[in-house]
Amino acid sequence: MQSEVLKTDSKALGQSRITLQLRGDSRIDRAQEVTLKQNLKTVRNSIDQFHADHARDPADLAELVATHYLRELPVDPVTDRDDTWVPEIVDGGMHDLHSGAPGKGSDGTPYASW
Repeated sequence: MQSEVLKTDSKALGQSRITLQLRGDSRIDRAQEVTLKQNLKTVRNSIDQFHADHARDPADLAELVATHYLRELPVDPVTDRDDTWVPEIVDGGMHDLHSGAPGKGSDGTPYASW
């Protein structure tokens, strides 16, 4: 009898560990998504400010950094890189920016559409 109880407890403990790990991963995903949205908002505001000051869109992210509209290239927290951004080019200038991360966010939309 005792060995059956121990096996059951052991299985229950294993399931608890799995559940805790999954919950921890979803918190990380949410934190990455919040950071991604904030990084996109910051860059988009910088693009808008650059456009207001220069009557054109910046050529790329590097121009925003070189002209001090951004301190540094932002990191896409989903890819953990600063070179996976996908610029939306209109009339030769970067009009918008999207994540280059594969997959979908917790809301079911592709990161690339953010």
